[in-house]
Amino acid sequence: MRSTGRLLSRQIGRSAPLALICGACIGAAIVYGQSSILGVSTNQSLKLLTLFTLQFVTPFGVSLIWALRCAPLHLHSRRPTGPASSVRGHDVLAWPGWVATAVLASLLLLPWFQGGAILGGLLMAPRSGQGLQSELYEIIRLSRPGLVLQCFGQAAVFTATCYLILQRKLAAITRSAGHVALQLADALTECLMALLILQAILLLVLPPFSGSRA
Repeated sequence: MRSTGRLLSRQIGRSAPLALICGACIGAAIVYGQSSILGVSTNQSLKLLTLFTLQFVTPFGVSLIWALRCAPLHLHSRRPTGPASSVRGHDVLAWPGWVATAVLASLLLLPWFQGGAILGGLLMAPRSGQGLQSELYEIIRLSRPGLVLQCFGQAAVFTATCYLILQRKLAAITRSAGHVALQLADALTECLMALLILQAILLLVLPPFSGSRA
C-alpha cells in the first residue's frame, strides 16, 4: 500500500504541471479562435470551451499525458528482477491494483487539465459586460454532474486501456528480459492509436455537445 501511494504521488508530480499547461494552452486556443477569429461572442466561446473539453479533450488529454509521463515509471517499478515464472505469477495477482492506481492517477489529473483549460479560456476571452465572475458562474453552470461523470468515465476507460497495453508490453519484457526502450516506444504508439479509436467510437455513440441541452 505504501509503495502504491508513493508511485501514485510520483505520477501526479510528474504529470500535473504538464496537464495544467496543456489544458491552459488548449483552452486559450479554443476561446481565441472562436472569439477573435470567428467573431463568436464571449459567452458562446466559453460554452463551447466547457462542453468540448469535458466531452472530448480532457479525458483524451489526461489519458495521453498519463501514458507519456507515467508509463516509464510503471515499466521501471515493475521491471522483472526474479525468475520469469514468479514475476508472472505475482503480476496475475497484482495487476488489478495497478490498473486502479493508473486510473486513479488519471482521474486526479482531470482537475488540473480542466482547470487549466478554464483558466486559459478566461484569460483569452474578451471581457464582456457581465464580467469575470458571471463568466465563471456560467462555466460552472454548464459543468453539469452528468457531463462531469461522463468525463471521469471516459478518462477511466481510456487510461485502463493504456495500462492494459502497457501490461502486455511488460509481459514481453519479462519473456525477453530486455529491449525496454523498444517496448516502451511501441506501447506509447499503441496507446495513442487506441485512444484515437476509442474517441472515434465515442463520437459515433454519444451525441456531441449533448450537455448543452437542459
